Amino acid sequence: MDKFYFNYRNEKDVSPRSGLLKVQKSVETLQQTHTPPGSSQLVRLSNLKNSINDKDPKTMSKSELKKLLNSVSQAFNQVNDKNKEETLPIIAKCIIKISGVQESALLSVLQHPFVSSLQAPFIDLLHRWRNSSSISNGEAVAFLAVVKLIKKLVKYTDDTRVLPSWLFDSTFLHTIADCLTDIATSRKYFDEKHFFSLKRFTRLIRVYTHCQLRWNDHNDNDKDKLVILLGPIIQRLTSSRYAHIFTNTSKNTTKMTIIEKFYLLRCPSFLISYNGSCLEETMEDLLATMLPKYITILNKIVPLVNDWKRPMIQAVNYLLKIIDHGADRFPKTAKLVSGNLKLIDHVLALVNEPLFYDNLQKKSSIETNFMNTALDFLVNMRSDPAILAHMKQALSAPIFLRLTSCEHKSLALHANNLLAYTMHEEDIKAMPNPGLLLKNNIKILKTTINKKSDDHSNTEQQLETLKGN
Repeated sequence: MDKFYFNYRNEKDVSPRSGLLKVQKSVETLQQTHTPPGSSQLVRLSNLKNSINDKDPKTMSKSELKKLLNSVSQAFNQVNDKNKEETLPIIAKCIIKISGVQESALLSVLQHPFVSSLQAPFIDLLHRWRNSSSISNGEAVAFLAVVKLIKKLVKYTDDTRVLPSWLFDSTFLHTIADCLTDIATSRKYFDEKHFFSLKRFTRLIRVYTHCQLRWNDHNDNDKDKLVILLGPIIQRLTSSRYAHIFTNTSKNTTKMTIIEKFYLLRCPSFLISYNGSCLEETMEDLLATMLPKYITILNKIVPLVNDWKRPMIQAVNYLLKIIDHGADRFPKTAKLVSGNLKLIDHVLALVNEPLFYDNLQKKSSIETNFMNTALDFLVNMRSDPAILAHMKQALSAPIFLRLTSCEHKSLALHANNLLAYTMHEEDIKAMPNPGLLLKNNIKILKTTINKKSDDHSNTEQQLETLKGN
């Protein structure tokens, strides 16, 4: 099947509405429009198609799945170039079947030749997506099927080393990087005809983000496996289009568009999940360029905070996460922010907004997550003397005092930390029960220690809080 390529240019183009058909329905339609002639090759393909249709993926055993993939691989290897178009509904159907099998069965075929052979056709499909004004319905279905399979493969295994090697092959990653570059330079991806495929491509980026997060959790030494994608991602985040999309994010809906989600959530998520050898230099270059632009964005949207809906809260949350990424390790971040103190003013203003502090919960919520991100950012920034002095001058202690009683442990920890560093003597005297602050800090410290985590940063942070300034 390595010689197989998707040559399906005569299919009906995907519209934004028809493109969102169920995969199964799309495959059935394709099967009906590809009635094979009587050649022996196409008869075999037709029989194979019927065999795949008869399989129930949920009940398929490991041996049955392997037997099916052996048959598919053998059939594809015997297909002549002139009959390649007829394989589209069959390969899509087969991939869908694989994606639906039980976890143990899927993991048993990770290294099967069929799975390995998907690299060449998927690369070709990505090239067609880049170089064409639109892709056919058949190509869109195949695109979805492959991304869905990749997502399942990553989901079902904790060890990315057992995944098909082509997922991290430089040729494949360079193809994805080229697509990322094209999305920034071509307006065709804003056309509704591309929304279906862009949504699937966005999911592919999300899958790689999960891989990086897994490497971080496992302290994997090779955290630069996906560094090829980092440059194009940074280009998206520093582009004028990023700022334009940010300030024009949906204001009257509770859901982002595909383009907004790609620029404001998925690209930032990939950067935030990266902890490789290039991180310090990458963040320094990014912030040196973007901090003034971030302030310009916030100048426009912070005064309208009472009108913010979920998309805008998410976008600003990820903006702060970008700035904060690595700040606990790299002092240069706080130094750069100290030259842009208006950013601190904006964050303090947002932390003091009823929209957020009136909607805090013990567990996760969009307001709680935003507030936790904002306070974590301020904790990392207060290490710079100029920023700490600015926060004290802004009389921010009452803002943090309000949050110390929050039931969300991490948020309360951050609030107590910031309060200890920003309180004036007058603030302590004005407290009805100043001993309660010490009691809360000791309680949080005990909880942090009892977690027995390998990450001691929270414990160290709480000890600093008890020490104060």
